[in-house]
Formats: sequence, C-alpha cells, structure tokens
Amino acid sequence: MRCYAVQEVKRVLAHTKGAERVFFWLATETGLRAGELIALRVSDVDLEKLAVEVSKAIWNGSEDNPKTEAAFRSICISSRLGSQVKEYLADRTKTQQEFD
Repeated sequence: MRCYAVQEVKRVLAHTKGAERVFFWLATETGLRAGELIALRVSDVDLEKLAVEVSKAIWNGSEDNPKTEAAFRSICISSRLGSQVKEYLADRTKTQQEFD
C-alpha cells in the first residue's frame, strides 16, 4: 500500500478546500478506511471532545457494520482538524439555509 510523505499531504491539503479538504485531512489524521470515511455522519463527530466515532462502513454501496468488533472505535483528532470540520459544517449549514 502506498504511503504519502508529509510534504505530499501538505500539498494536497493546500490545494483543496471544503468537503475534499476535510475528507483528505480526516483520512490522513485518522487512518480510517475508505468505507469508514464515506460512512461518517455529522453525528459521528464530537467537536467538544475532538473525537470521531467509527460505527459503520460502506461496502459495495451498502452501509454495514465495520469489519471487526475492534473496528468500532473512537479516534481523537487534532484541534486544527476540529476547527476545520467546525468551519466546514458551519458553511454547509449556511448554504443549506439559503436554499430552504
């Protein structure tokens, strides 16, 4: 499996914004599997505790439990990522309200 160097990750994050930036940052910082990342919901992120709860995954287009019991877990995130997620969610809420 290919691993990215720190400079490569910094370059990716510098050239993305919005949902893509949050997705790639979460992937980098948490090490979540692709199916776990795309199964995340807003309710899975605790910005007060700076944690992400993994309780489901997407596999072959269907939502299911993670692969093993050990895959149910809580992962700490940095305060910088927490701020980025909070900003993204606030912007998303504003945009949704404009269209409602």
